[in-house]
Amino acid sequence: MESHGDFSSWGVLLFTFPSRSFIFRAKDTSELMPTTLRTASFKNINLRERTELIADVPAGVNLLPVVSTEGYVSGDVIYVGTLSREGCERAAVDSIVSVTSLSLAMPLERPHSAFESVWP
Repeated sequence: MESHGDFSSWGVLLFTFPSRSFIFRAKDTSELMPTTLRTASFKNINLRERTELIADVPAGVNLLPVVSTEGYVSGDVIYVGTLSREGCERAAVDSIVSVTSLSLAMPLERPHSAFESVWP
């Protein structure tokens, strides 16, 4: 590995997520004390992964075919589509029909394509 100088006083931040990790280096942190960042708002319920539609879904349907229903329960609010984009819609889970099917309390208002995200 190529050396670019003395890195003995550099600090390292490591962020780990389910799909990847990120390492950040900061110069001259020799006077800083190591700190663990804690956030009270990150509860286990907020750390669920999204799923995806496995087939096209027309408007007016209240049964969603998804990759997995793991972690979803009746009453959950979900978002179908790309967040912050036109066409993303909010829905409530009525029941878990199977390991790959969610039933919604109300039918969807818009059509959605296979592979669109379903966010918890």
